[in-house]
Amino acid sequence: MAYIDDHACYTGEVGKNLTRELLSKKVFKRVILLGRRTVDLDKDLVQAANAEQVQIDFDNIEQHKHVFDGAEVGFCCLGTTKGRSGKEGFIKVDHDYVVNTAKAAKESVTERKVDQARRLEYCCSNIQCPVPTVASVPVSTVAKAMIANLWKEQPENGVEFISNSAIHKMGDDYNKMFEAK
Repeated sequence: MAYIDDHACYTGEVGKNLTRELLSKKVFKRVILLGRRTVDLDKDLVQAANAEQVQIDFDNIEQHKHVFDGAEVGFCCLGTTKGRSGKEGFIKVDHDYVVNTAKAAKESVTERKVDQARRLEYCCSNIQCPVPTVASVPVSTVAKAMIANLWKEQPENGVEFISNSAIHKMGDDYNKMFEAK
């Protein structure tokens, strides 16, 4: 999650868990972490995973299109709450930043697949509300499901609603893929 103030896109709970999985499991040859600021990360882990933190201004994302060059996959964990950022801040982060970042990525990597896994985080954040018969999903499972979702066939229209049980299953699938590593 990212907040309008001074938090980076990988300082929220889902972002932290996703970053930890991407770096520790070395899912990709290279990982670029985009944020409003850099954060303290384990330098050895960052180096071993060939990762880099890039500070960007989400209000002017079009000036940062170059950071998407060569990217094959993108994850988005941006999000805030109305209580923390107010209605305008909520819309700015949860809609404007997400949509504009996806557009910038798509324009930059027109020949590659851009996977905006925000839909999983959005789905899971709603599941965590007190709803009878629906259990919450741990953020670590959400992060693992975001990665596992890469190996699934994606819908043509790019929109997918993922159930609580499917998120848990994708998290389990991820654990099976990486249990030997």
